[in-house]
Amino acid sequence: SVLRWHGVDLAGPLWDTMVAAFLATPDLRRSMDYLAQALLGYRPVPISDLIGERGTDQRSMREVPLEQLTEYAAEDADVALQLWQRLG
Repeated sequence: SVLRWHGVDLAGPLWDTMVAAFLATPDLRRSMDYLAQALLGYRPVPISDLIGERGTDQRSMREVPLEQLTEYAAEDADVALQLWQRLG
């Protein structure tokens, strides 16, 4: 696996939010933003707010100020944790 090649060894039980969401709610769409809205009643900041819409004018994550990127990543991790708690 890619992780093992980089020296990351995974042990113990693993959890995948998207797989759990599919098993628990197969009729819902599969995106963290949608699941946050549908299951948590929360609307996360869309990535398009940081990098723009898809297309030639979309900027790279490298161009996003670190403070904005940090807030986005923290929110993403928090949503994943809350979904795990809800679906687990």
